Amino acid sequence: MDTLQYTVDQAPLPRTREGIIELLRRILVRPYVEKIILAADAPIVVEWHRAPGDDLFSAEPDDSVGVVLARVDIADVPATGSAESQLFQALMYVSQRGMYPEYVAVRSVRRLCEVFSLPWSTKLPEVELTGQHIFAGLRVIEAPNEIDDDAVVVLGGPVRGSTLSELSVAARFVP
Repeated sequence: MDTLQYTVDQAPLPRTREGIIELLRRILVRPYVEKIILAADAPIVVEWHRAPGDDLFSAEPDDSVGVVLARVDIADVPATGSAESQLFQALMYVSQRGMYPEYVAVRSVRRLCEVFSLPWSTKLPEVELTGQHIFAGLRVIEAPNEIDDDAVVVLGGPVRGSTLSELSVAARFVP
């Protein structure tokens, strides 16, 4: 521990629960964290030992969407019923394999809104610190080069809040 430096860092408290969880995830993957102080309307304070050049609040590298889609087995949901019905079938497929549906991968957020006939003015909520949107409780991954124009892929992982590298099952449908 000779090269480590004891540090107290602060970060503004994110506005949303998802933002707070994302920030805590970034903190907790770091080694040598001693204390985290989380209080309402106050910055998050972290006491830890850091190596030179370490940054407490940056995101850990994660798999790219292309890597995830190439790695996981993707089941095809039968093309029957509405887009909502097919989404439900995809969610059930992932859940019945003991996984938690976490992400939906599409060519673009705009295309996702069109598939589900949402008004053109719809603005999906954003997860703080990630730039990702939320649709039906799932984080939206835009994959313009990896997903066919109309396809929607629901991805799941072994724990709630799985990262892209933890995803292991998927179901695709084309409404």
